[in-house]
Amino acid sequence: MTWKKAVALCAVWAFLAACSSGQKGGGSVKDGPTKEFWDDKSLKGAGNVKDGQKTGKWTLYHMASGGKLKLGEGEYKDDKQEGKWTFYHKNGQVSTLGEFEEGQKKGKWQGFYDNGDPEWEATYVVKEKEESGFKMKIGGIEGLKTTFYKGKKVWKEEEYKDGLKDGKSQEYFENGKLKEITQYKEDEKDGGSMEWFDNGAKKAEGAYAKKERMGAWRFFHDNGQLAVDGAFTANKQDGLWRFNSRDGQLMKDGRYKEGKEDGPWSFYEATGQKQMDLFVAGGMVVEGVNKVYENGALTGEGGLSGLPKAIFQTIKNGTPGAEIEAGDALPDDPRAGLSYRWTGKWKMLKKNGKWSDYYPGGFAKKTEAVYMMDKLNGKYKEYYQTGQVKAEGEYLNAKKNGKWTFYNQDGSVDKDQSGSYMMDKKAKF
Repeated sequence: MTWKKAVALCAVWAFLAACSSGQKGGGSVKDGPTKEFWDDKSLKGAGNVKDGQKTGKWTLYHMASGGKLKLGEGEYKDDKQEGKWTFYHKNGQVSTLGEFEEGQKKGKWQGFYDNGDPEWEATYVVKEKEESGFKMKIGGIEGLKTTFYKGKKVWKEEEYKDGLKDGKSQEYFENGKLKEITQYKEDEKDGGSMEWFDNGAKKAEGAYAKKERMGAWRFFHDNGQLAVDGAFTANKQDGLWRFNSRDGQLMKDGRYKEGKEDGPWSFYEATGQKQMDLFVAGGMVVEGVNKVYENGALTGEGGLSGLPKAIFQTIKNGTPGAEIEAGDALPDDPRAGLSYRWTGKWKMLKKNGKWSDYYPGGFAKKTEAVYMMDKLNGKYKEYYQTGQVKAEGEYLNAKKNGKWTFYNQDGSVDKDQSGSYMMDKKAKF
């Protein structure tokens, strides 16, 4: 017997023992009729004892009910619940019924809502267990346990072994459609798993190993399009992951390591061409050579700062509304008549640190600069498309400051523009 199983069995034994021995202590009667009381002095139970042990029929009452609201009734034998027992809600409706054997649940048991509708049903089997040299009888669920919504529709169907979930577990929406099918072993998710939206579209599929997600997983939008696919190692995202829009367009992809972004991530336009390559960690852009593209060609590279966000068009009852920003594709809200459509673009991040711009085509460098939160701040150099220097100097708060030199295409100095600048204005002296 595994440690976990032993603990679970002991927990079951302790609970059932509480149902039985917890009803002692009403008085010092050794034989004959007796009563027990709750801590608030209200009647807890009434029945007979023999040699100080409960025997025969007993009736139990809810706390603070003055002995008027029945909690349960059944037989005791040698101070243990035996045979048929029925328990009640405070409104008098049956809450649970079934049979005991030597204080352990046995056979078919049923639970009910306070309106009388069935809540669950299961079969208990009493087995003799031995742990640390002690033998005990434990009644645990064996086989299928069925749970119902109010209204008698099936909510869950779960397979059990030795009182623990073991095998296939199925959950349904109240409309009768499947919500989840997952394999269990010793009360933990272990094996294949599939989930659905309440419209019948698949939501997720993958596998667990000892309650942790493992291996390849796929997640879907409620319209059936693939939303995300990647892999887990010990319940942490690992390796290449891809994220798609509700229209099935690739939005971004990159690698995870131990559940965190690792290395460069690519962000795409609706055309499938890259818009950005970013070094991302914890959802934020970090140090590294980040790149920006236009029509697939490099337009700039260097330091960027901020949180990558896609731009979505809101649509309310079929009418286009404002654009909003979000890190991932947003789910529609049919009840509110609200949907979101990716525009195919990502918000441009703020330049921060060293940055280079390129001429169209991405081969010839246009500028080398230093930015502070999207403002030029530091050394600056600009080039002609031929590669010759066009201008060089420094910026302070996005304004030319200090010595600046401008060049003509033949390499000669442009004396009219060159000189000392302050607050973007050339000094006259």
